[in-house]
Amino acid sequence: MIKEYVNYVKYATEFIRQSVEPSKILFIRLLSPIRNDLDQDFILNTIYSRNFYEFISRNAFLYFYNILIFIKTLLSVIYKMFLSRSHISPIERININPHCKLAFLTHADTIEQIGYHHDAYYGIRKNRSDALFIVLNKTRFSGANLIQLISKFYLSNTILINIPGSIVTISRSYFKGIIIHFYLLFKAITLPCKRFLLACSIDSLSRSSVDNLSIFDQIRVVLEKSSIRTLVITWEGHPWERLLAEYCSNNDISLYGYVHAGPFQYQLSAYRFIGTKFEPQLLLSPTYIAKQLLHKYFNKNSLVIGSNKSSLMLDIQKLAKSQPSMMKHNIKTLLVIPMGTVQDAKRFFKLAINLVDSDLNIRIRLHPALQTNLGLKRYIESKICQIPLQYNLTFSNKTILEDIKLSTHFLYSSSTAAVECLAFGLTPIYYKKDNDLNSLDGYCIPEDFSVETQADIKRVLQYKIDSNYSDSVIEAHREPLNLDVLSTSK
Repeated sequence: MIKEYVNYVKYATEFIRQSVEPSKILFIRLLSPIRNDLDQDFILNTIYSRNFYEFISRNAFLYFYNILIFIKTLLSVIYKMFLSRSHISPIERININPHCKLAFLTHADTIEQIGYHHDAYYGIRKNRSDALFIVLNKTRFSGANLIQLISKFYLSNTILINIPGSIVTISRSYFKGIIIHFYLLFKAITLPCKRFLLACSIDSLSRSSVDNLSIFDQIRVVLEKSSIRTLVITWEGHPWERLLAEYCSNNDISLYGYVHAGPFQYQLSAYRFIGTKFEPQLLLSPTYIAKQLLHKYFNKNSLVIGSNKSSLMLDIQKLAKSQPSMMKHNIKTLLVIPMGTVQDAKRFFKLAINLVDSDLNIRIRLHPALQTNLGLKRYIESKICQIPLQYNLTFSNKTILEDIKLSTHFLYSSSTAAVECLAFGLTPIYYKKDNDLNSLDGYCIPEDFSVETQADIKRVLQYKIDSNYSDSVIEAHREPLNLDVLSTSK
């Protein structure tokens, strides 16, 4: 499917480029797949159905589903803003310095991430007067409940953007989606490439697509009411990033894209060229390894600004020296770290269940984006209760450092937590079956540590990685993000 995925992204890119007004259609999810592992199944099922009847049936279902989600979203926001006792503002401003000219756009999947002293995506200290932090709040908490939960953190110079936003934002975003829906629907009727255009017209009404518009709209409102002249954002290929780049280009704001994760070989939407005004002023890499990968896969130049994991690397280095290695006690413990999708979490969990035996402890750690997913948690907990030797399998709620301390090996594919695990000296087990992503790409891990079967995993559990790999990871991430670089790069 990789070849088909690459060809599809090329086709979608050309479609955007040839559009009269690319910014009006950029928000559509189908036009900007983030990664092959996240989007290729959606593309396959939405566009490449085996026959036209199946294609029409599937898209008709998606159309009515999108309408229902719109109604549900609108009613939910109306309830929260007018009927709930909790007074909710779509944008929460906390002790703002109105003269601040530098801002970092970051994300929070959990309440704890909002309260971190150092930002999880940039690694720099928060609550500072010289840099505003704009947080996309994905915790599902808002209003008085959110304010009460974060009051213990004593935040300052912080703005929280609650998704999906206010009634005005949602209505405006859906209105734009409806206009593009009918525009593409008309083209689908009159032009030969009907499948692609029809699928895009329906996807223009999806919650994923409309969220791109509402996220951009709220960031725009924040920028318009601030003194910000330099904005740093995580660069992953989301359509709202491109819309934001265009806005910054038109309003004399310097936009920098920080490559906090990867880059991965098939992150095609993030690094394709669709127009100068949709590009960041400069891409920022955390390490020289990331810089090399950007050039290798996408022929993109970037500036090494320092690692978001620098302070964590120092903590790990101290911890490794002070804590006894689990290997010395001959207790093998496998830390399982899937990436942030339900599909990958279940895939890795099934692997873990089949590996459980009396000589191996297994710890399963969810990505922060899934830690509030109650359905997934219940699924894992119910399955654990059904297996023999269930005490050898732990569904962890501890911090990443605590999990690392208790482990000897780690099973991963594209989780960025793999960097911390290798830095501590845990032995990597890269699960490459049906997968083209490797979050340790560039660190030259031997192929012997790559697996596809259960037998392969058991084989690598007998290995111990050389400490030189740990040293190289720590060295690569040693330098913290340097804010001075931003002023000299203009």
